[in-house]
Amino acid sequence: MKVLLTGSSGFLGQEILKKLLAKNHKVLGLDIRKGLVNHKNFKFFKTDLKKKANINIKEKYDVAIHTAAIQPFKKDENFKKYINGNLITGKNFFDIAISLGIKKFIICSSFSVYGKTKKYIHENENLNPKNFYGLSKKFLESLAEYYHDNYNINVIILRFDGIFGQNQNLPSLIKMVIKNAILNKKIVLFNSGKLKRDYVYVEDAADSIILSLKKIDKYKFDVFNIGSGFPKTNLKITKTIVRYLDSKSKVEVIKNKNKNFNQDIFMNISKAKKKLEFKPKKLINNLKKIGFKK
Repeated sequence: MKVLLTGSSGFLGQEILKKLLAKNHKVLGLDIRKGLVNHKNFKFFKTDLKKKANINIKEKYDVAIHTAAIQPFKKDENFKKYINGNLITGKNFFDIAISLGIKKFIICSSFSVYGKTKKYIHENENLNPKNFYGLSKKFLESLAEYYHDNYNINVIILRFDGIFGQNQNLPSLIKMVIKNAILNKKIVLFNSGKLKRDYVYVEDAADSIILSLKKIDKYKFDVFNIGSGFPKTNLKITKTIVRYLDSKSKVEVIKNKNKNFNQDIFMNISKAKKKLEFKPKKLINNLKKIGFKK
């Protein structure tokens, strides 16, 4: 299979690339950063998808996977940044992919499209994002539906919860806890440590995409929530990591609310389990795969 992969040098993109090459697929990677892999089945074009790109490739490709995105960092409400980085990038991605003859698409989206809603969010929830990042991802999903309707393409959209793992480039609770636990530093949790999240390990996230490749012929247009399936409070997650690392870190919980995350956030992933045969692993099993260094 010949695969177009955007964001091939990114945190999730590298994991997907590794799995694709291990299965002997041929991959064309697009990223604003130079390619990090030297492999006979990997071609790379350095390009900024916020601008129209001329990809001079004559051969046809089978599937396109879109991971390239501008991710939120703290409370950033720069509308133009997210529209250019996620919507305009998405438009240019679709145009490139369709020019390469691609009819099958897998799009990476986010739980942020839901906004504030009830626990165990289902895919059929109304989309009501509460920040520009979530709004840009909602627009991207609408764009995918437009191309599906007008170009007769198959589309699977995957909505991810927070992805974690070694070498992740964005801050997160798990990254902070691991760093402090290794150094035996105090760990402070807001909201009394009671908020629940359902972080998904990067390898599990990549597996959901590989599984989607196998199922893409069955689904003309479908959406799946992707999480770990094991929502835990921040306190529970922290204690698990501290215990696993045999750390001397003290855990302090305070009532002050974190303005960016002040409600439980986790999605129902039963649809992905049933239709994609997605089987995420437990937190402790994934922690064992991370190489911890001081």
